[in-house]
Amino acid sequence: MCRFIAYQGEPILVEALVSLPSHSLVRQATHAAQTVTPLNADGFGLGWHNDNGGVETYHNEIAAGADPNLFRLCERVRSGSFFAHVRATTGTEVMKSNCHPFTHEGFLFMHNGQIPGWLDIQRQVEAMLPSPLRMIQRGTTDSEAIFLLAVANGLKRDPISSVRKTLGYLLELSSISASTGPLRFAAALSDGDTLWAFRWSSDKNPPTLFYRRRRGGVTIASEPTDRGLPDWDEVPSGTCVVVKRGRPVRIVQLVVNSRHVSTRANARLRAALSFPSQIAQ
Repeated sequence: MCRFIAYQGEPILVEALVSLPSHSLVRQATHAAQTVTPLNADGFGLGWHNDNGGVETYHNEIAAGADPNLFRLCERVRSGSFFAHVRATTGTEVMKSNCHPFTHEGFLFMHNGQIPGWLDIQRQVEAMLPSPLRMIQRGTTDSEAIFLLAVANGLKRDPISSVRKTLGYLLELSSISASTGPLRFAAALSDGDTLWAFRWSSDKNPPTLFYRRRRGGVTIASEPTDRGLPDWDEVPSGTCVVVKRGRPVRIVQLVVNSRHVSTRANARLRAALSFPSQIAQ
C-alpha cells in the first residue's frame, strides 16, 4: 500500500513534513510501519499550489530517498497546500506517469488502496471516461482512472458527491464482474483552498489515515510523521475530512453502495463488460 501526506494551512516548507521528521514520508518509503509491506519505493511525487494559484508537480520513478532533487525541492518550496506520495505498485508499471499526485484544472489528487480485479476491469472503467479525459490520461494506474472518473462525475461542482458516485460505479462493476476482495480507498484531493481526505472500504479494514490539527494548518497522513506524539487522530472509517482555509475542520459521512448508481449508469456498466467498444460517450 502507498503512503502519502497532504497539508493545508499557512505556508510552510515542504521539508517540515516530507523529509525532516523522524518518521517522515521519505523514511516511510522504505520503513513504513502501518502497512503490510514497509517498502514503498516504486516512485514518488510532490504537488503544490503556488503563490499565483497554479499547480506544480515533480515525479520520479525511483525511491524517494535516492533522488537529491527531492531534498532540494523540500528545502526550497514553501506552500500552504501541498501533497507528497510514495508508491507501492499493485501491478502496474513503475514509471513517472504512474506516480502521484495527479492534476486536472487546478486540482491535486493522490490515492492509496485497491480495486478488486483491477486488471480485469481496467478497460471497462476507462471506457466510462468521456473522450477528452481519456485523451489526457497519462498512465495505467487505477488511481488516475479513479480521479478522471470523479472529474467526469462532477468533481468541480461537488467533490464529495463525485467521489461517492465514482466508488459506487467501482463497487457495482466489481460485483458484476465477480471480482473477489474488498474495495479499499484512502485519498486526498485539493483545489488549493480546500482539502478533502477520504477513508472508506467495502469491508471493515480501510487503509490507514490520520489527521493532525495545529495552529496554522492541518496535516493528513497515511501514518503519523512523528511517532509517540498524542496530537494525531485517526480519520473515522467511512468519512471525508474537509479542511477549508480559515474554517474549522469538518468530518462528513461517506456512504457508498451500488444503489448510488442510476439505472442508466448500471446498464452502461453492464454494457461495458460485454461491449466496451460500443460505450456511448
